[in-house]
Amino acid sequence: MNNTALKIAVNMLAKRDYSIVELSNKLLQKSYTSDEINKAIIVLKQKGYLDDASLCEKLFFKYYQTHKYSANYVAKKLLAQGFDENDILNNIDKVELSDEVDIAKSILRKKYSNFIEYDKEILVKFLLNKGFSHQTIENIL
Repeated sequence: MNNTALKIAVNMLAKRDYSIVELSNKLLQKSYTSDEINKAIIVLKQKGYLDDASLCEKLFFKYYQTHKYSANYVAKKLLAQGFDENDILNNIDKVELSDEVDIAKSILRKKYSNFIEYDKEILVKFLLNKGFSHQTIENIL
């Protein structure tokens, strides 16, 4: 192969940020060996091109600030993308309960314009599916 895994990885990172897991999977799909991928990742981390902790924080607050998802929902989404659980938990700790309540109310208003008129059971199920905790739901209803 003419292009090394490192060159391909740098080109990919020039277009958008990738987590280490995502980048590894992409390079595996391009038929690079695990050894080539690991060497490329080590170099990229040393040069500061790959930083899962900061990318995790960036994505966490990007998703969270859209006011469409609870912190728990975002955490599950990031965990599925291969981010470290400790990095995710550090971001959840920064979230205030009042913010969660405001987001949950906003989501309810979008789905059910006057949510007070609806059956409480329906609203609870809806918010649980969006990843909100029982404590947050109790503060709203």
